[in-house]
Amino acid sequence: MNQPNYILKTKELCLIGVESKLRTYLRRLSPLFWLAYYIWKWYHEGFTFSNVLFFLLIMVGLIIWALFGTKTIRSSEYFEIQFYDDEMTCYSPVRTYSDGLKRREVCTVKYSEITELSYETKSKQIRIFGPMYYTWHKLDDNNQPIEPPERDQFSDEFAFITFLADDVDIDFVGIVEAHSPIKVEVRDW
Repeated sequence: MNQPNYILKTKELCLIGVESKLRTYLRRLSPLFWLAYYIWKWYHEGFTFSNVLFFLLIMVGLIIWALFGTKTIRSSEYFEIQFYDDEMTCYSPVRTYSDGLKRREVCTVKYSEITELSYETKSKQIRIFGPMYYTWHKLDDNNQPIEPPERDQFSDEFAFITFLADDVDIDFVGIVEAHSPIKVEVRDW
């Protein structure tokens, strides 16, 4: 395998959704609510005030579930972009999506096939569009990849989007333009 000409090592921002305790309890109790509703309906066949009231209580429970369902935790994880002669590789050894989903992601794109590479200065968002070869491995509890890969394929249209962590202070545009033939589109919104 070729050695990269340059490796940009940094941290990416990960927003991890965590289910609240209330939502966990409601999810566990919802089958009991529905069972109670059908028993109630069986005893009071027909459209009665009691059926409507019980249905409204269930709806209030679902609204609470939606409002207080998950909270988002901001986390930063190691991330790198490897620059080669004719391509670049985005490598995330551990990318966390939720409590139970962690993946190792590798996306490779040729410079000549990149349709857009942009950087948004306020949100620190990196967006790379174009045909890419990508490999995703699910990770076990020790962050070791599980074989075979979850995805290992080429896509004609793919978007790699990530955010630099809040505490990262690098000249992303300068580094990319110095180590690749790509001109980065900078957006200030």
